[in-house]
Amino acid sequence: MRVVLPFLAALLLPAAALAQALPAGQQQLTALLTSPTYKQFLQTAVNQVESPVLKARCANLRVIDADRFALIIPATFTPNGITGGMWLSVLNVDRCGAPATRRILVQVGGLNGLSPTAMLPGDFRGDVRLESEISRAMTAEMMTFSNCKDSTKFAIVDIKAQGVPAPANWTELWTAEACGKFVTAYVDYAASPQGVTYQSRDMKAP
Repeated sequence: MRVVLPFLAALLLPAAALAQALPAGQQQLTALLTSPTYKQFLQTAVNQVESPVLKARCANLRVIDADRFALIIPATFTPNGITGGMWLSVLNVDRCGAPATRRILVQVGGLNGLSPTAMLPGDFRGDVRLESEISRAMTAEMMTFSNCKDSTKFAIVDIKAQGVPAPANWTELWTAEACGKFVTAYVDYAASPQGVTYQSRDMKAP
């Protein structure tokens, strides 16, 4: 499987670095993303959007920290609050005693209206456009490999970066649960100004 897509890099930063990187008008966003109110929003959201397949093994995730963000669309504010913007929040969570990472896309719809969407778990290194494409492709490939025909019984469990990622080339180890079976595969990426090529390999059911 080889797909070339435009690569729109998003800079993932801790909150302190984000405050320095953003223009003055966006520093209101930093204050929001580091507030107790936002952390409580994420605590609710991460459990709300968790896949039922994953929730069957752990019903409740507990947010440990959520201090990494990637800004996708700049935020807009009025004196009454936030009115627009989109960003990715990366959460370290306790998954019933085991550490895990969850990635939540947050979009603003109306005054102070935050809408969460579950993204791929773990250490996925691509941008949101690449994520959308590869998520569909790997789901189909891993379901076929495991002979799982019910998409409601499939979920990506984790993604782990392998080695030290380089800007243009990196490898991830994907783990999925497909109809009660665990499946793993490596995905190799190569980025260029024209886009990203990726290839899965070594798929197996451990």
